Amino acid sequence: EFIETADLESPQLRRMVEQYVTPLVDAGADTIVLGSTHYVFLKPLISDLFGPQLTLIETGAAVARQLGRVLEERGLAAPSTSKAVERFWTSGNPKRSKEVISTLLERQVEVEPLPAL
Repeated sequence: EFIETADLESPQLRRMVEQYVTPLVDAGADTIVLGSTHYVFLKPLISDLFGPQLTLIETGAAVARQLGRVLEERGLAAPSTSKAVERFWTSGNPKRSKEVISTLLERQVEVEPLPAL
């Protein structure tokens, strides 16, 4: 919920992350896999709290590579000559989603309402 409102610095989020991660570190964890699309945004906070003794592994690039393989295998990949276009849709409030996504990505994006089916 914190990430979905672009709250990456509040004391409440800091306490929550400490409460979840401290027991892992205390039990001997030296590596954490950030397996959710949301968790990558917590990487700076976790690094700040636990320092270099805790290795953080992001999964986004690996997931994107696997998606590329699956799209290619199924004949769904865009031609390599096509120009990439980034689009964002939301089933929620496009204005609020634009603010959140722009904040998280640290650049301005456009967000459209999810097309009706």
